[in-house]
This record gives sequence, C-alpha cells and structure tokens, in this order.
Amino acid sequence: MKSKHILIIISFALASIFTSVQAVQPAKASVQARILPNHSGYLDITSIPITYHVVGEIENIGTTNLHWLKVTAKFYDDNNSLIGSSSSYALLDVLLPGRKAPFEVVLKDSNVNRIKNYTLSLEFDEYIYEKPLGLEILKSTTYIDEAGFQKVNGTVKNIAPKNATAVKVVATFYDGEGKVCGVAYSYTTPSTIRPNQTAIFEIELKRKSLFFPNYILTAESYEYTIVPELPSLNLCHVLIFLSLTILLFKLKAQNQ
Repeated sequence: MKSKHILIIISFALASIFTSVQAVQPAKASVQARILPNHSGYLDITSIPITYHVVGEIENIGTTNLHWLKVTAKFYDDNNSLIGSSSSYALLDVLLPGRKAPFEVVLKDSNVNRIKNYTLSLEFDEYIYEKPLGLEILKSTTYIDEAGFQKVNGTVKNIAPKNATAVKVVATFYDGEGKVCGVAYSYTTPSTIRPNQTAIFEIELKRKSLFFPNYILTAESYEYTIVPELPSLNLCHVLIFLSLTILLFKLKAQNQ
C-alpha cells in the first residue's frame, strides 16, 4: 500500500514538471521587447563637454528575432521641465528571443548638471532572418589599468563551419544589487575568425577609478551569435524528471 502511495505521488510530480516545462513553450509568434528596470543614469564630469549617460538592458520577451532596437531618453530638471532628449541603439544588432542586449544613451548639453530624472521609450523591428549560433567566449579576466580604467580581456572561439566576420564582444557591468552601471564593447583581434579558431579582445569601460567585478559578456558577428549558457532552471527540471522516472520504474518493478 505504501509503495502505491509513493507511485501516485511520483506520477503527480512528473506530470507537474512536464506541465511547467510545456507552459514556457510559446503558443504563437509574438514580437515583444522591454527595457528592464535595472537601468541607471550618471553624470560624467571627466568628459569634454560634460555628458549624462543612461545605461541599461533590453530584453526580447517575444518569440521572434529583433533588430533596430532604439532607446530614446528624455531628461528633466527638478521642476519636471524638459532639458533635452537623445537616442541610441542597442549594442547588439540582432536580439534573439529570451536574450538581453545593453544600451547607452548619452546627452551632450550645457544643462546636463541640472538633470534630476529621465524617461525611456523603446522602438524595434522584427528580424525575419535566422542568426545561427557560432561564437563562444572561452575565458575572460577584468582589472584596473594604470590609467584607472576597468578593462576586460578574453578569448572568443568560432565554433561555426564558416568565417565569422566583424566579431564584436559586448560587456555589461553591474553593481552588487544588479543595477547596470556601465556598458562597453570592442572588436576582436583579428576581427575575422576562421572556423575552429580563436581571437582575443580587450574592452575598456570609460568610468575612471570605478571597478565593477560583476559583468556579463555577449558577442556577435555579421553571420553568427553567441552560444548561450544552459539555463539552470531547465537543467534542474531535466535532472529531477530523470531521477523521478528512474525511481518510478524501480518501484513498479518491485510491485510486480
């Protein structure tokens, strides 16, 4: 009797896991994106002229590829009067479903020191073509150089069957609470990577005397995008599903 109860519990658990995995599968194509709430703004008094920067991330929450992701920022003073506006595009040309791309909007204005608040809006288009996986970041390190700027060095590998041209590596830097504090990018050396070959990169964050140990890297070329890490939640579901399935078969064998 006890074994039968266990079998029933395991069966319900397997059904629950299967349902949760199925629930994340899209029912139909959708074109959607959003600006994540972890953006931030800062005044750069070291630049000439002084500039105000807004950095953050865009997430593709739809089921189709996107491009031309344009962020527009409007800046206001403490009286909520408009000081100015500026726009820029995401640092990735093509954004696949479920992925994020950083952005940086910069305002050059004589009144940037009066900025107290800003609003953000997003425009984008659907990208109807496929962009296959073909790039992998093998390693990276970060440090402060002698001039006081944070740098990230690393290596990218082309795991695709054809050349990857104009390979760009993009870094997003975070504070301890997950807020975006800086973004930067550079092209690899060499910028074209042959199949199964590697190239190095060096990214410099233009925020002097600041160090953000938490960062993520992504990359793309004209032809390919980066291979994503396996989501831990999905992997956990798979492992639990396999373990429960094995246990279910063992209990059924014992009851026969």
